Amino acid sequence: NGRVYSKELWEKALESDYVKEQVALKHFVGEADHPEERLEPIIKEMSHSITDFEFHDESSEVWATIDILDTPNGHLLKTLLDYSGSLSFSTRGSGDVMENGEVDPDTYQLFAIDAVLRPSYPTATITALTESDQNNYTDKQAISLIEKYSGSKFSASEDLDDVDDPLRFLPTQAVL
Repeated sequence: NGRVYSKELWEKALESDYVKEQVALKHFVGEADHPEERLEPIIKEMSHSITDFEFHDESSEVWATIDILDTPNGHLLKTLLDYSGSLSFSTRGSGDVMENGEVDPDTYQLFAIDAVLRPSYPTATITALTESDQNNYTDKQAISLIEKYSGSKFSASEDLDDVDDPLRFLPTQAVL
């Protein structure tokens, strides 16, 4: 895009309280494509979450760990990734551009990193892909989480430790 993003800019952006808090909460999300007229990500459009950032001094590159979410737009990204084996990404932020084309590190705020077809930086693509199954919950843990966050209660005719088919447990109210 013709702008220069300095090492100082990235260090400040990635160390900002906003970015650190959003990453820690797993709320630093991106979308499939840049939105036209807003900086803030919105829930109904999110496709992925950035869970970690690293700045590589030797290459002056920002690396991010990205989880593709189980959302309609996340499914779209997964389909594209399965088809082509790669996805590209582009930052969404705001800051003053100085006369020399450099973005002012003191005014820049990073809001999101979005999946795009044509990034302004050619190597802004996935370099490693792994599948993770980090949420291996027992039936008891899963039911407890569903009850906690949905407000629904599960009814059971037997102890959960003896459950062979967790699908027999249905919420008494559908608040999911």
